[in-house]
Amino acid sequence: LEAVGENGQVLIEIIPNLELIIGPQPEVLELDGTETKNRFIYLFQRFVKAVATPDHPMVVFLDDLQWIDLASLNLLKTLLANPDIGYLLVIGAYRDNEVDATHTLMLGLNDFDEAGGTINQLTLGNLTRADINQLLSDSTHAPTVQCLPLAQLVLTKTDGNAFFTHQLLHMLEADGLLSFDEDGLCWRWDLAELEQLTVSDNVVDLMVNKIRKLPMATQEILKIAACLGIQFEVAMLNLMS
Repeated sequence: LEAVGENGQVLIEIIPNLELIIGPQPEVLELDGTETKNRFIYLFQRFVKAVATPDHPMVVFLDDLQWIDLASLNLLKTLLANPDIGYLLVIGAYRDNEVDATHTLMLGLNDFDEAGGTINQLTLGNLTRADINQLLSDSTHAPTVQCLPLAQLVLTKTDGNAFFTHQLLHMLEADGLLSFDEDGLCWRWDLAELEQLTVSDNVVDLMVNKIRKLPMATQEILKIAACLGIQFEVAMLNLMS
């Protein structure tokens, strides 16, 4: 509260759940566009500085940075370049096949790097058979030697794509091909049956088939929701449907 003073509502308007932590805040003075932006940046830096402490370091994960807008990127650069903010780790993920040297993200990272910022870049490849085998073993609590044939089958059908692997395993469980034996208290699968399974090599097709299995009423609601944008009120969805 000391960090945001009487301007907590500025942050709540951007991060609504913050009100659960700092409580309701008084209305703030209306400013012009530039002053409003500068006030938000100033308050956000003070807030992060107050939250990120030696006892409670702050880790922020940002996914799909290939879609980041310039304003958000500039805010991120300001945070990371502030010498008064410590104990902050930002982890970002982006699809390298969707950005090039002229992309907003890459230009921003280059600027930050040239300014002396610390950036560690890691390229994530596909899962190996050993990775999938360990995932299966951890998930089913079965020995790795028992999971190895299934891991090989999953690798063959997904080529190690992490998202595809995750979705395929969910599909196998939903279709009863990967099931929990309550009597034996273990997971069971029929490898011969799984080998006969026809699975598209396209993860999009897999997701489409997953949606098609939903009740028609649910599919209609999803169609309407897709037209409303990334965020909407339930009341609006009810009105449209």
